Amino acid sequence: MVKTRATTRAKAKRAWRAAAAVIDLDGAVIAIVQCLDRADDVVALLEALPHASLGTPLTALLDLLQEPGPLAHTWPELLLDNVSFRYPSFVEHILQAMPVLLSVRTAHRNLFGCLLQPTDSNVDAPDGFLEFVATYPRTVTHVDAAWQEDDIDCSVFCDALRRCTRLTTVHVVANAHAAAVLAAVTTPAHRVTALYITKPSSGVMEALDWTSLLRPWLASGHARHVTFFSIPIVDVDNLAHALLRTPSVRSLGVHYNDALLRSLLARNVLLPPFEKVSVATDEPPLLPRLLKRLSPKTLTSLSLEGHVDHSETLAYLPSMPCLNHLSLTRGDLGDLDGISALDGILAWSRLQRLAISCVYLTPTTLEAVLSYLDGVDSLQQLILDVAEMDAMYFVSVAQTLGRLMERGLQSAAAARHRLSSPLMLDVGEHSFSIDGIRMILDALAKCKCVCVKMVPVDGTELEPYHDEIYAFASAHHMICDLTYPPFMLCSPTNVIYE
Repeated sequence: MVKTRATTRAKAKRAWRAAAAVIDLDGAVIAIVQCLDRADDVVALLEALPHASLGTPLTALLDLLQEPGPLAHTWPELLLDNVSFRYPSFVEHILQAMPVLLSVRTAHRNLFGCLLQPTDSNVDAPDGFLEFVATYPRTVTHVDAAWQEDDIDCSVFCDALRRCTRLTTVHVVANAHAAAVLAAVTTPAHRVTALYITKPSSGVMEALDWTSLLRPWLASGHARHVTFFSIPIVDVDNLAHALLRTPSVRSLGVHYNDALLRSLLARNVLLPPFEKVSVATDEPPLLPRLLKRLSPKTLTSLSLEGHVDHSETLAYLPSMPCLNHLSLTRGDLGDLDGISALDGILAWSRLQRLAISCVYLTPTTLEAVLSYLDGVDSLQQLILDVAEMDAMYFVSVAQTLGRLMERGLQSAAAARHRLSSPLMLDVGEHSFSIDGIRMILDALAKCKCVCVKMVPVDGTELEPYHDEIYAFASAHHMICDLTYPPFMLCSPTNVIYE
């Protein structure tokens, strides 16, 4: 009897050690995975391990990264705005992978509730967000204070923010709660690196002393980026001086705060060596002045919005060796025959993200841009939402996108690894012909990890073809969502979600 008990205890001890070893291995792998910035590196690591040794979170993560879903496009972040909640089992995979995810982000508060309760169409938005924070506080890295405006008490909202100690980006609303929100996200436990200061969606916009409010954050050493979106500022000159004197700030955005922009440019010297600059203005002459004051060799991202001829911007590209993101909004690009600067972008091969939004292109200039796209193989994200692009032009764009996808696939195959950052294409809001849609579907069917987003001008124009599009997607194992704009078409997936 004693021997039997001893044997039982020994077996139990061995089983416990084996279980502990599995748990420790799972925890170690999760820790390693969370340090990897490239989705293909994560997949390579997990595929190298015995499948039976992977716990549920890692197995779910591997499934999610092996297909053109939202996580494959945004790793190490999960962007809920790109999740199609019409596939419940896909959502279940995300929930299973939550212990591995470091960041879950969305622009819409209600999507937190949709993730937790995908089958509940009546999920209460405030409760969903607060429940998510209570369950996964360390995955909340981005918060918008506008989520609190209507139906969450400020003290409750700030208590939730204090729990989210991995916050990196916070949108602060210029209202009476701004000081409380800033205090909640700048505690010693927080490391917020980016602030976006915006106007309220409704109610009174406070004219606040932002220099005083931001001084503790600017002095913390964590401040890396700040953007001002059309807000009243009490003392523009002092704020401009504080921003220019903060060495940790490497990225600056000024959107329709022209008085602040003028103050920043008032000194006849180069601006600090910013890496990212984003400016939107109603005073077009300010943009050429800005370009002359930037330190071009440090710029990695440049976003300009204004009614100007952006061909002047293109002329600066050769002097920006590190630039990988260019965004141009409004205005025009001149005409191919009238500008030589367009050759800059045609020859520019390092851009990884290109956005041309609400920009008027003449037919020859559009052809030049399409010619550029025909020759580039480094793009990972493209927004081509040009003004007045009709259905005929969309066919030309679709043909070019098809070739762009094929080249990306060939490049990945030649390099013998998966695309490190899958291709995301956004063609904006236009009239889309079914001929162009068919070209895109044919190209998508041959690719891996490509996603196309679009918004039809007339929400009903593609309705007669929904059955055809869904049937094609189903036959090729593609994720397709035509429920609400933006419509999403993705290349084939290895996992079929019912």
